[in-house]
Amino acid sequence: MRIIPSIASARQLDLKGQLDRIEDVPYLHIDVEDGNFLPNITFGMKTVREMAAYSKAELDVHLLVTNPISYIQELSEMNISAVCGHMEALSYPLEFLNEVHSAGMKAGLALNLSLPVEQIMSYAGSFDYLLLMTSEPDGSGQMFCPNALERIRRARACIPDDVMIYADGGIGRNELGKVAEAGADCVIMGRAVWGAENPAKAWREMEALNGYGTDSKAFRNLRKGH
Repeated sequence: MRIIPSIASARQLDLKGQLDRIEDVPYLHIDVEDGNFLPNITFGMKTVREMAAYSKAELDVHLLVTNPISYIQELSEMNISAVCGHMEALSYPLEFLNEVHSAGMKAGLALNLSLPVEQIMSYAGSFDYLLLMTSEPDGSGQMFCPNALERIRRARACIPDDVMIYADGGIGRNELGKVAEAGADCVIMGRAVWGAENPAKAWREMEALNGYGTDSKAFRNLRKGH
């Protein structure tokens, strides 16, 4: 399973140094939070642009913002591979998905815990990946929500097998196997990576925990009982 470190959990006063600590990790997740959609602010576009120019990793951007479409053009001018926006912030999700694709990036939809996963059915076949939040701002440290496992299972049954499912929020080593068995292909990990003395080593250890590495096909075979 693919483990993707989230730079939002790194030490913010030293972003360049934090990127250097995971320079051999091939993936990086960037949360853009505007302080309106969520009660937090992470990175402005200037900072995202500098990280994208410096990092050699494959970058995906998770837009936790009130107007996701307004970010697409600027992100397309950076070294960004994929962008997802939240269904809750999109009046017309197909417009967002088409704009991202037209800009040459992979397009994803993201869902908070409060939104039924069945709402993606109208858009199945139009997005490249689905990001399911597995925690939310709860005043208790944004802990992993066990009920999210059933949401992953239901989503996996609703979308084509080649559409990847990302799980994001409060996931630690103890949850990795459960999330994989539920049907996730990628796990976004923040504190579990950056809280380690050696984040790159922690990433390698967690990718190897189940013996499948980044081969999502192996996880699909696991789900099918092969």
